[in-house]
Amino acid sequence: MSLQEPIQGTDIELQNVFLQPPTVSDTENDVLKYNNLTANPVIGVASWLGINSQSRLWLHCECTYANGRSGVIELAEAVPANSQIGTQAFSCELPLEELAKLADNTPITIILMVSTDGTRQEQSLSSARYSLMFQHPITLVNYSRWMTELGSNIEQLKIHDLILPEAHNAGVDQEGAGWPTDQWGACQDDTFDYQLNNGIRALDLRLYRDGSSFIFKHGSYDANRGLFECLDKVSAFAKANPGEIVILDFHEVFADGLEESVFSALQLRISQLCIPPSAQSLTIGQIRNRFPGKNVIIAWNSPYWFCWGKVHQTWTGEDLNGERALYNHILRTMADPPKNQLWSIFAAGYNTLGPIRFKPNAIHWDCFFNNVGSVRYRQPSKGNMINVDFFGGTGAVDRCITATRDRASKARLSVPTQLTTSDVTTNSIRLKWARPQDSETIVGYTLYANDQPFAKLLETEFVFTGLTEGRKYHLQIVPHFASGDGAAAEITAVTVDATKPSKPTDLRFTFIETHPQALLRWTASTDNVAVTHYKIYANNNLLDTVDAQINYYLVNVADFFTYRVRAVDAAGNFADSDSLTMTSDHSPPSKPTNLRASTITANSISLEWAASSDNVGVTGYRIYRNDTPIDTVSSTFYIDRGLAETTHYVFKVRALDAAGNFADSDPLPVTTVDGTAPSKPTNLRIETDTERSYLFWDMSTDNVKVTGYEVYRNDKLLGTINFTAFFPIDVTEPYWFKVRALDAAGNYADSDLLASKDDQPPSKPGNLRATTITGNSVTLEWAASTDNFWITGYQIFRNNTPITIVNNTHYNATGLTESTTYIFKVRALDAAGNFSDSDPLPVTTPDTTAPSKPTNFRATAITGTAVVLEWAASSDNIGITGYEIYRDNTLIYTVTGTRIEVNGLTAGTTYMFKVRALDAAGNFADSDPLPVTTTKPDTTAPSKPTNFRATGITGTAAVLEWTASSDNVAVILYEIYRGNVRVETATGTRIVITDLTEGTTYTFKVRALDAAGNFADSDPLPVTTKPDTTAPSKPTNFRATTVTETSATLDWDASSDNVAVTGYQILLNSKPLTTVDSTRHVVGGLTGNTTYYFSIRALDAAGNQSETAYVEVTTVGNGPTQLEFNRLSSTAGTIQWKPPIDSVGVTGYQLSIDGQAVREVSQTGFMFTDLSPGTHLFEVRAIRNGQYSDPASISG
Repeated sequence: MSLQEPIQGTDIELQNVFLQPPTVSDTENDVLKYNNLTANPVIGVASWLGINSQSRLWLHCECTYANGRSGVIELAEAVPANSQIGTQAFSCELPLEELAKLADNTPITIILMVSTDGTRQEQSLSSARYSLMFQHPITLVNYSRWMTELGSNIEQLKIHDLILPEAHNAGVDQEGAGWPTDQWGACQDDTFDYQLNNGIRALDLRLYRDGSSFIFKHGSYDANRGLFECLDKVSAFAKANPGEIVILDFHEVFADGLEESVFSALQLRISQLCIPPSAQSLTIGQIRNRFPGKNVIIAWNSPYWFCWGKVHQTWTGEDLNGERALYNHILRTMADPPKNQLWSIFAAGYNTLGPIRFKPNAIHWDCFFNNVGSVRYRQPSKGNMINVDFFGGTGAVDRCITATRDRASKARLSVPTQLTTSDVTTNSIRLKWARPQDSETIVGYTLYANDQPFAKLLETEFVFTGLTEGRKYHLQIVPHFASGDGAAAEITAVTVDATKPSKPTDLRFTFIETHPQALLRWTASTDNVAVTHYKIYANNNLLDTVDAQINYYLVNVADFFTYRVRAVDAAGNFADSDSLTMTSDHSPPSKPTNLRASTITANSISLEWAASSDNVGVTGYRIYRNDTPIDTVSSTFYIDRGLAETTHYVFKVRALDAAGNFADSDPLPVTTVDGTAPSKPTNLRIETDTERSYLFWDMSTDNVKVTGYEVYRNDKLLGTINFTAFFPIDVTEPYWFKVRALDAAGNYADSDLLASKDDQPPSKPGNLRATTITGNSVTLEWAASTDNFWITGYQIFRNNTPITIVNNTHYNATGLTESTTYIFKVRALDAAGNFSDSDPLPVTTPDTTAPSKPTNFRATAITGTAVVLEWAASSDNIGITGYEIYRDNTLIYTVTGTRIEVNGLTAGTTYMFKVRALDAAGNFADSDPLPVTTTKPDTTAPSKPTNFRATGITGTAAVLEWTASSDNVAVILYEIYRGNVRVETATGTRIVITDLTEGTTYTFKVRALDAAGNFADSDPLPVTTKPDTTAPSKPTNFRATTVTETSATLDWDASSDNVAVTGYQILLNSKPLTTVDSTRHVVGGLTGNTTYYFSIRALDAAGNQSETAYVEVTTVGNGPTQLEFNRLSSTAGTIQWKPPIDSVGVTGYQLSIDGQAVREVSQTGFMFTDLSPGTHLFEVRAIRNGQYSDPASISG
């Protein structure tokens, strides 16, 4: 590295100042080679001599920018650490953000200047410099792809976890400023593509309307940047860099109510790239997977589908602010950041000269980034963006990249696990999941369905109801922690589709002349999800299957089959068409002619046509509206109702015959008329100038068009005009005016009257009377009133409520209720609004409505002398007062209920009854007559049941059937007997008898009974059940519980059998040994230390044998011999013995005293020293393989 020589100041005041040239780290052979992914190059000052307390130091860099312009980067300004004259070391950083702007392979010079008096006066300065070449490093961040290059590092973050650089007033830049004064308002150096390609990922936009276009402004300044330019630049960048995410922050939209135009521009130019708002709960990786090719976020407070809502910007609230104000603002904001929304911190400063170009070492940058770096990964806030002016000189982009990388490296993917669905129905899905593997406390979950929040949950299971059947649901569970949200677990489920398609309609043949085949056609079906295919059946046999897009099939004319078509959906639901049979009749009817609309209204059209003819016969006519079948009729007339006004329809009529042939009429276009009147003219007013008077009103509206206005004075038509003023008018005499709005269809509406001043009311209507009164109406008449001008009408009141206005002296009030009193009065009106009332007239309507007739009149419990009569209650407009019962037209009872018992009748006699419902007004209604015949004594038994037979005989059951008996009255029951015991009853002629025993003969009979107790028995029927062929179950848990030298005790669990287990056969070495009826057997006579093989099987009475169970048993070897005991004292003695004759495998001996084992020894003798006084029984057993032999015993 070559350095310039130290330079000594020539001025006398600087003669003691000596400077070493600056040094720069990351240099090699005077070439600056740095790694911008790590740290800024460091500039060092080795010594600073001859200074005093007034001294100042400046460090800056002279360089060449990429655009060819020269510039100066101010690096540092410093003062001595103390007031002592001496040496002071110093260093600062060369910001990477500035280096990124420089031209490659150009010289840069680092200059150190020192002033002893704190000024930059030439006579006070000394300087030293270091020149070197600048090269961009190979590892330079590609700012246009920095999110892409972070790659999988950020895939587990959500949008609000990113730390993004935002360009404040992105649309107001210096490159686009026209006038010098516009430079004052510029906030960025260059336009949108420059900002995006240099790392900005959020654009702060302030949109204004300018004539027919939209531009971006900062206050009153603009850089001639429009909305379309911005959208096109962003769209091009987003398509070229699909791994980047760009936020368009529409902070202000001043569009004078034309938001729809802004929406149209967004919809047209960029909506195809927009990430939907539902993705706010997704991670970057999930967004890239679910929305490929979408990487733009529209942050705007509008209800459109792609808008995420406005970014919340925090700022100081002051127009002018510097580093310290921003520092305090950022510190306050980061202490409690906004919650639950995208937000951006405003970090731009302004002074009286305009926006401030902050340097990378401005104190508020550290305040923001240090706070971002210190908070935990899951933040309660929903976004971190830093909004800056002239971002290129601030270092904000690199610091955002670094902070995002750091946050990603610390990220924990907290996502619910084991998300599953079950119990899926037509309208519900059960969800289960496990909580995230996270030590932090879960405070809840949010369920999202098809990207929309649906429910807040606390548990890890939820039944999602109210769903649409057959619909696919994308479900997400997002966990919530005290510190923020985790990532979503996702699953897709489809509800059960139980709705069948609509049936295929209009099944028909289309014949091709002289061709042996015809087309079977139908009108396509619809489905709540989708029809997937059609199945073609011929004579109920499946012929073929065709896709849902096809609605025809080729069939043979010579096959006189009956066809039907089945519509099928993906869930297997189906619906069949009506059948259609191929016949030899291939001739269609003649087409309907003279199709015409005989009557056209606003909502209906009456169609008529001339009848068709057919070689066999016309079976009907199908009506089509706009090519859709709407009805089928047999006549040549049809009224289509429920139509829309002033709407164009095209009708046709199809003549049909029984063979499915048809012919269509010519189409008939018809337009419904306009049945809607205009709105009434309002605000009638008279204005007068010096010459004449004018009548004005406000314009009426109409569903089609108002064609004109008629102007009336005192009910006389003055003229018809098509505007809203009429002149001249005469106001010298009393008057009233009205205006009538007209449309082309003749509909009209009248304005309210405008009358000259009149304070005198009319005379009151006289002689008000009711001339005709019915249960539902009253006709009123009265004597006419008089007025100083004229009477405009009479207002009718019922119970003090106005009901209508008429212009004559009578009125028929309808819709009244019977047996009700009403108070009527008539009010005479004049044009000025004056009125007078008649005297009130009370009128009571009569009750003329008969009750409904009693229905369901019936006789129950008929005997020889009595009958019970019952009926359904009648209803009445006022109320039922009772019922009269007539026998043979003679009144016999009056009751209030709906049941009566009639006694004193003669057996075997027919009577005619009726019941009459009554009301208080004397109105009545009779039931239908009811003939009733009393019974005679019944002594006739039913016929005996015949053809008594048994079917379906098994080992334990049989089906009994017989031919029904008859009776002079009725058979009410059958009793079934087994032997002489009744075992079942039946009302039909078939019964199943169970719980029988296999291989057993039973005798059955069936008895028919009537209500009088008469009966008749069938012939007896012997029935033998099938023999028992079912073997018992295999004995289980076969085992030897006690084994000695000469015996073994065998135990097992009992077997079961369909009838009964009769015993168990025990075999020894495969040879029968014995048969027992218990579940234990002791086998004796065995040889010691010998292996035996036992087996067992269960038996039943029919000789069936179960499967065999096995057990291997080895007997215990022989025991010790020649046992001797010698008493030594009252508490001591010795015992000795000889080994067993067969001592192979003996490992020791067990000693017992009085039946209690006391120890095990390996020798053939032992001394007892702790015996209790008296005689004891001593036993010794040999031990082989953990088993004990029979004992040798002795007393002593």
